[in-house]
Amino acid sequence: MNGLSKTSKIAFALVLLVALALSWWSLYTLAVESFGVPKLLAAGISVAFDGAALVCADLASRYARSPDSGAGPRLATYGLIATSVFLNVSHAQMLGYGVAGQVLFGAPPVIAGVLFELGLKWEHRQSLRERGRVAEAMPVFGKLSWLMFPKKTLKGFRLVLLSRLEDTVRRSVPTQDTTEAGHQDSPSEALRQPETTTQAPEDKTTAKSLEKTFPEVSEDMSIAKLVALFHDSGVTDREALREKVSAVKGTEVTKGTINKSLSRMK
Repeated sequence: MNGLSKTSKIAFALVLLVALALSWWSLYTLAVESFGVPKLLAAGISVAFDGAALVCADLASRYARSPDSGAGPRLATYGLIATSVFLNVSHAQMLGYGVAGQVLFGAPPVIAGVLFELGLKWEHRQSLRERGRVAEAMPVFGKLSWLMFPKKTLKGFRLVLLSRLEDTVRRSVPTQDTTEAGHQDSPSEALRQPETTTQAPEDKTTAKSLEKTFPEVSEDMSIAKLVALFHDSGVTDREALREKVSAVKGTEVTKGTINKSLSRMK
């Protein structure tokens, strides 16, 4: 189990080794003495039985580190452990041992099963934490904060929750750039998108276009004369005046300058 520490792995391996050794001896003796199974086959019964339990346990451990459900291998492991306990206890009864002997024979598989369950829960929890499915512990404000400043403490608590909520949404919802780079719209999504029409760029005021319409204008003319000329020609909008004067002068003329020129004409 990758989620356990080195010490826990060693302890788990020792318990498992004792359980497997006792199970092998018990099943071997039971098969040979009680059922007359040949020794070679009897030696393989425990290997096949306990080997299946180990394979199921390994699969359950792998499922615990993934988002998929490992209920099948987990139930199979528990079923094999329960069968092992039943056979070991039955063997102890057949040998005439009392309650202590039955517990001695049946306890190691149970202990291995308990450690296996605890290890699976730890690995599953760590897997959820790595995938961001486990919320971090809330900051501790302390009893005095709640007692002396209940409103501010509650506000701080709500701000922390809001920040975590926004962070979760930001990590869960792909950004527009990511969507455009790694996702192509399906036909249904394409139908839902509003149609966009390509508009031709509007004609901008340029010095060449003004020379054709107003051949008398020149760059040497003052801003006031240009404003008066365009105004007398029917251009009364101040923004349009500013654009035309700027085009002739070759530099950006402010709207305030246009307003001053118009005020002098009155």
